[in-house]
Amino acid sequence: MLNNIKWMMELVDQEVPTGVVDGVNVTYQLSKKPHTPKSALVMLNGNIQYNGVDWTMNTEGEILFAFPPALGSCPYVFYLKYRSED
Repeated sequence: MLNNIKWMMELVDQEVPTGVVDGVNVTYQLSKKPHTPKSALVMLNGNIQYNGVDWTMNTEGEILFAFPPALGSCPYVFYLKYRSED
């Protein structure tokens, strides 16, 4: 415990990140910051995308794809984040 707050990990399941899927945009934003980028599993049209190859992530939960997802593609992300309980 830190300051009498219990910190737990929570799985965010199939979040669709914010961003325009138009075949041009490569930047997408998650609603929460993941524990680490390594705790994220990024999928595109049901296919696993590899961290450091297909995408990278900054510390604020912004995903940067190496190539823009095609128009009509469906990116989604599973990730772990911290959650506090008083």
